[in-house]
Amino acid sequence: MLALNEKIVEADLEKKKERIRQISAQKIKRLRDFSTCAVNTMTVQSNYIMKTPRSLIAAVLTLTFAVAPLVGFSEDKKDAPKPYPLDKCIVSDEKLGADPGMKTFVFTHEGQEIKLCCKSCQKDFNKNPAKYLKKLDGAGKADKK
Repeated sequence: MLALNEKIVEADLEKKKERIRQISAQKIKRLRDFSTCAVNTMTVQSNYIMKTPRSLIAAVLTLTFAVAPLVGFSEDKKDAPKPYPLDKCIVSDEKLGADPGMKTFVFTHEGQEIKLCCKSCQKDFNKNPAKYLKKLDGAGKADKK
């Protein structure tokens, strides 16, 4: 009888081991399926993420090259300042570039290019610009004669 009980217990133990193997195999299969699905999902997402910046960069570059020529046409030629007619500073009457230590200071005032012998002359010019602009008007009229 003892031998019979041992055989029953052994058979029952074998059934339990087999059931554990089946459950383990099912779980392993599910994990494989899940990991494959996760890898595929991650691949699709990474492709989407990589394609988005590329598409955005391509769109920006295309737009830049399409609009760039139009920007040049929008600028009016009238915006260019009138050239400076004198070869001397209108504030100090010194010849421009005579002193190599001083750099000629160039700026635009109300659409007129102004050249001064140095930056410090700009303070005097800004105090009374009309006075100095009359010199330019007189020089322009003298050139036309």
